[in-house]
Amino acid sequence: MSKSKDKMGIKIHGEEYNGVITIYVLNCDNAERAARTIIHECTHRRYGIGKSQWAECVRFSQELKHKYKRDNLTYNEIRRIIIAVKDGYPEYHWRKGGLNMEEKNALDKLRNGEKVLCPKCGKAFLKPYGTTCDKAHTFDCPECDFYTHYHAEIEIE
Repeated sequence: MSKSKDKMGIKIHGEEYNGVITIYVLNCDNAERAARTIIHECTHRRYGIGKSQWAECVRFSQELKHKYKRDNLTYNEIRRIIIAVKDGYPEYHWRKGGLNMEEKNALDKLRNGEKVLCPKCGKAFLKPYGTTCDKAHTFDCPECDFYTHYHAEIEIE
């Protein structure tokens, strides 16, 4: 467990990378949030799933079953999770997966104001859409129709 981590001003509760789970306890508002984060990240590890909307739905489902102290969720709860995940992770596909590590590193660079060449046309640098780099979720290429979107975290209650 680690103390805290921010990504562009957004508190990160935890992360799993190559089988190592890190929980940022100072970013968890209470013990329940910490427990839900542990469940979320352990689900990554246990089932070896990630980088898809489906995988995020599985993990948030596990979190909510813990929160509600039940083994099952209602149809409406599952629908709420699916809608929230599709809105919160538009860069991911439903099952195929979304960002690979190279794409994630490029997005991190963009959010930090560094220049990244368009991966589609290779002729121009990606630009933030509608705001500044540090606040942008969407980046596009002025030369072609390529764009990418990043959303770090969603909360489902």
